[in-house]
Amino acid sequence: MDTGDLRDWRDAVDMDLAANILPFWKRIEKDGGYHGGLKNDLAPLEDSPVGLIMVARLLWTYSRAYRLRGLQENLDRATRAYRYLIDHFEDKEHGGFYWMLDPAGRPLETKKQTYGQAFMIYGMSEYYMATGEEESLARAEALFSLLEEKTWNEESGGYWEAYGRQWDLLEDVRLSEKDLNAPFSMNTHLHIIEAYANLLLAKHSQQVEAGCRRVLRVMLERIVHPSKDRFGLFYSKDWELLSEEISPGHDIEGSWLLWETAEIIDDPELLEEIRPIALAMAEHVYLVGVDADGGILSEFQPGQPPYIGKCWWPQAEGVIGFLNAFQLTGDSRFLDASYKTWQHIVDRFIDHENGEWFNEYTLDGELTGLEKAGPWKSSYHNGRMEFEVCERLGKLI
Repeated sequence: MDTGDLRDWRDAVDMDLAANILPFWKRIEKDGGYHGGLKNDLAPLEDSPVGLIMVARLLWTYSRAYRLRGLQENLDRATRAYRYLIDHFEDKEHGGFYWMLDPAGRPLETKKQTYGQAFMIYGMSEYYMATGEEESLARAEALFSLLEEKTWNEESGGYWEAYGRQWDLLEDVRLSEKDLNAPFSMNTHLHIIEAYANLLLAKHSQQVEAGCRRVLRVMLERIVHPSKDRFGLFYSKDWELLSEEISPGHDIEGSWLLWETAEIIDDPELLEEIRPIALAMAEHVYLVGVDADGGILSEFQPGQPPYIGKCWWPQAEGVIGFLNAFQLTGDSRFLDASYKTWQHIVDRFIDHENGEWFNEYTLDGELTGLEKAGPWKSSYHNGRMEFEVCERLGKLI
């Protein structure tokens, strides 16, 4: 690809971010709060609960948008999300943030998913970097300390999945119904890394750097599969791998997040250790995790065809992950793969009529994800990809 091609690609990504993704999410707002979700035709899901993840990701997205691009509307949406999270999701008595509210904004599921707490650190640290709001940084640092105190299991050497409202252990710790009920998961540790690294970027401290290094060691020594080219997904308390399932979306996402965290820590030895793992993961996804049309496949068992299809968020992670692999190696296969996945997004996922991206397709191309927004579908994966790609392509140009 020549400079003109890269510029055209960057401009197309920028257009989707500025004219589609960022304006779209005003539609999830309602008087006093948020709808729990929207259908593809934009009809509100009136009875749907309001999820912590959806609103925390809105906080991160609009904070990032304001930090990088300004505009009062981005600040207004970031502040709206921040205030709603503090006023409605925060457990003022026991600490941490509830998992789900009812449509009226009252606590519905009061459990403390470690994954959800991590996203609050991610969002609040970004809001601080965007606004200089010291309260947000203080809350992020306090939540970091709470996670270190409550969720780190010294005996097993990992971050436990979930707790009850008073930080009591639960029998069912799953993030969602499709997950295994396992005490440790790749997904939670991956997003702790993301959160801790962003907090370290916001304000360096020895405690947060130590937390980053600790969770990286868990990822590198326990969660990277013995094959060294992908993640394991679910683990027992003794770190027995409970499933051989492959998740190309998480693998390509992890390939660049591990590298980014080592860059933020700024440790040459750590970068040298992570580089071959990040590239092996990108290579593995390139070989087994991409459909002929450039789409990133959903989870599947080794040696078996994918059984779900293609979902919106792995497409976004594929674009960043392959572009990151190209930047590390100069291998044009990765640049071409990144662009091909972007073209698949344009052709299949962007809703050019009602805005945002469609949720999920079968491998035969049938649209199965009927929610445009919901507890798990927010502005973060595609918004983050577009921030990242605009910056990375700008450097290449």
